[in-house]
Amino acid sequence: MLPRSACFDCELNCPDVLVTWYKDDQPLQPSDRVQIEVEGVVHRLTIKDVTAADIADYSIDAENVGRSVARLSFRKYFVSSLVY
Repeated sequence: MLPRSACFDCELNCPDVLVTWYKDDQPLQPSDRVQIEVEGVVHRLTIKDVTAADIADYSIDAENVGRSVARLSFRKYFVSSLVY
């Protein structure tokens, strides 16, 4: 079972930096499932109700600062139960 949401945080060393979040190099826009927030120097991307379609590389591009990339993935764990 996939987690209900995924959250990516990026802390910059200065406030008021223009940033853009990407999924596989495609710009993301806020929606019912995608939240983009800023709290001071912390920029946060939250993806709600994660599905297999959300597995990708996510990145944040901070204007004149740089880019950071993270991969959203999951592993299947099989749980076996014994019946006596």
